[in-house]
Amino acid sequence: MPSAITNIAGYRFVDLVDLDRLQSVFRSVCLDLGLKGTVLLAPEGMNFYVAGPASSIDGFVQFLGKDKRFAGIGIKRSFTDYQPFNRLNIRIKKEIISVGLDNIRPADTTGPSIGPAAFKTMLDNGEFVHVLDTRNEYEMRIGTFENAINLHLPS
Repeated sequence: MPSAITNIAGYRFVDLVDLDRLQSVFRSVCLDLGLKGTVLLAPEGMNFYVAGPASSIDGFVQFLGKDKRFAGIGIKRSFTDYQPFNRLNIRIKKEIISVGLDNIRPADTTGPSIGPAAFKTMLDNGEFVHVLDTRNEYEMRIGTFENAINLHLPS
């Protein structure tokens, strides 16, 4: 039986000043599309993990593309035969990734990035890398990279 639910996750560091308006718009769009999951909005950007029928997910991605701040956002897709979320939650937060430092501006400066294959090659070759695990404590208990540094971030 094919999977009935499409799950998507993504984030973007971008300056957002209209958080109250965005919260209202995201709530309206997600409710209209019948999506469930979480959308976090903060001055530093947005983070989302939502799920629903493929046609609804396509509508959400089209909605994102209409705002230049979110157009082309990287999206991870997965598929399930059940709805993994019980409700829709659109929240405004201080940060989309809680590190508790006011002077960090990810939208302005980020480090270099590498793809999954290049990262795997580095690990397979025994190259020295520091892996900072930015997941919350619950996610860390499920699993992590060997020798990863747990930043003990709140959920």
